[in-house]
Amino acid sequence: MPTSPRPLALAACIALLACLGVRAHASQIPFAGSLTLTQIGTATTPQVNFSFNGLTVEALPGDTLNGTTLAITPNPPGFIMSGPITVQNGLDVAQFSSSGGTISVGNAATGTLDGDVQFIDIFSSSYSPGFFGVQIGLSNVTVTTGSSAVIDSWASNQGDGTLAFSFSSGPQTLNDLLTLGLPGSSFSNPQTDSLQGTVAPVPEPATLFLLGSCLLGLGLAYKRRLAAAGVSL
Repeated sequence: MPTSPRPLALAACIALLACLGVRAHASQIPFAGSLTLTQIGTATTPQVNFSFNGLTVEALPGDTLNGTTLAITPNPPGFIMSGPITVQNGLDVAQFSSSGGTISVGNAATGTLDGDVQFIDIFSSSYSPGFFGVQIGLSNVTVTTGSSAVIDSWASNQGDGTLAFSFSSGPQTLNDLLTLGLPGSSFSNPQTDSLQGTVAPVPEPATLFLLGSCLLGLGLAYKRRLAAAGVSL
């Protein structure tokens, strides 16, 4: 029997938001910060480059990793998103043309987690215009244990992992995002926005990542609507 996915999605995304925004399960590392989107292409071949600012581990009260820096560093020339945009399972998806990069979190006291990152997709849904999700694969993850229980919990899961984050941007669609600052665009270049996400040690199927980050965007939109109506979660 066909059912509408929206009520189920909204219910599920509230649980997902609780995981990301309030507390993390076991080995998950929640983080937040900002990113700057810069148009480096042309009207015929738009390309948007990502840079990250002020990324810190959040929502891990009681763990020494809470509040430490998380670094996502691209190899030159950077993490570059480019068209064409395709539709996959009801989501608009743009592919990355990436030269790779690294992730690093922790320090000598807390323990460290280092690995290689590869951007895969950025996507949006018509259900939540202006919200975007990014899914990333981690490889060659290495862990040095320390005072952080969360870092230590990765010790038996070294090798691969996943990283996903979402952001809410001024542009309402991926096409708007790809044409930042170009003639006819109503959005400035560069564009800076906030983001939040998690690092997880167990690889997830791509479809679950697409769903999870989409639900996060839906949840943020739903939470805003509730707040505007004077309802608290």
